[in-house]
Amino acid sequence: MVSIDSLMARYNLLLQTYLPIPIQFKAPASTQAIARAERMLGIRFQPDMLTMIKTVNGYDLTTDALPRVHDIPALLPVESMPIVRDDFREILEDLGTADVWDDLYIPFAKYPGINKYLFLDYRNGTENIPVVVVDDDTGIPEPFADSYNDAVDILLKRITDTKNPGSVHREGPMEIEPEPTVIRKVNPAMEARRDKGPKEKSIRGVFDYHMNNLVINTRLIKRLLKFVSAYETRSEEHIAFLGGNLLGINKINYFGEDEQTWRDEILNIPNCEALEDDFHNLPDVNPDFFVTGSLLNMTHVYLAHRIMISGLSDREKELGLTAVFKMLHYKFVASLLYRNFKHRTQEAVALALYESLSRKNLLKKYHSFGAMLEARSKDVFSKKSIHYNTLMKMA
Repeated sequence: MVSIDSLMARYNLLLQTYLPIPIQFKAPASTQAIARAERMLGIRFQPDMLTMIKTVNGYDLTTDALPRVHDIPALLPVESMPIVRDDFREILEDLGTADVWDDLYIPFAKYPGINKYLFLDYRNGTENIPVVVVDDDTGIPEPFADSYNDAVDILLKRITDTKNPGSVHREGPMEIEPEPTVIRKVNPAMEARRDKGPKEKSIRGVFDYHMNNLVINTRLIKRLLKFVSAYETRSEEHIAFLGGNLLGINKINYFGEDEQTWRDEILNIPNCEALEDDFHNLPDVNPDFFVTGSLLNMTHVYLAHRIMISGLSDREKELGLTAVFKMLHYKFVASLLYRNFKHRTQEAVALALYESLSRKNLLKKYHSFGAMLEARSKDVFSKKSIHYNTLMKMA
């Protein structure tokens, strides 16, 4: 088996070799990102894989400067692994081949331009974990390498072969001695070439830059609808509030874990801290304003914008947009209830308040908080809405 030290020595050498080519190397994965991915995947990463992702959290070889060679997959960042696994499962369900699937197949690399991935096979435990390759044509796992180390060795060999077309391509792992190269956490030449941030100093420009990996497709809409449904039915308290019309009797809550799920599983933001810094540094944004200066609030607006300009069907757009703005309304309402109703209201008082409302009141019109908030959510992106053009242009 090839040692991880040997692989990392070669990897550092490849960094220097490829400096003239703008390959996008991702920053090392944080401890929090690794722990979150392990929790969502239900596994613990191998020590050798941890060594790699703590050095570089994935890389992208699909730039225009390098040919899109289909036998050179890109290593996935840990944040993408749970999403890719769940998306792949849905693809196989659509193909009717989900019976061959197991959630203990953990994706770590994707071939450019096609739905073909490398997976770690955790089905037999954490010892001697083999690597399989799976594409969405068949959904059948095929052997690729005996271990993560061997798989990375094959990928590095293929990168070298692409750089040197005259070299002989080998399918199997190659035993080599570690290069006497000092591994640096940050390569100065690469750091000098690093993109200095979004060129367009606008809200849309900042979000486009930091969320350029966000893909708007049917699977995203399904994840979004599942997230909203889980929130609405989280507890008897949530169900009672959304189905009721008496203020102060029941409540909904919006927790930090809801924000984390939104950020990591729905939007898959690679670096939330960098996005928030650039967002708050915009001249039109005041970070002291709790509503307009909130990054979380603006992510809902940006996702709505991306859905509106996407190629999804009108029905999918409506479902997705309604879900986005329902969650934003739920967040606002949960905050209002928390601040203003520390204690449960007497039911007779709440009933008297409801009866006193006029027929023009939206709660009286829709009969429940859930129906009212859904109607208000649809009003936000209606073509008759004052917000429609702003959402379309995000400008």
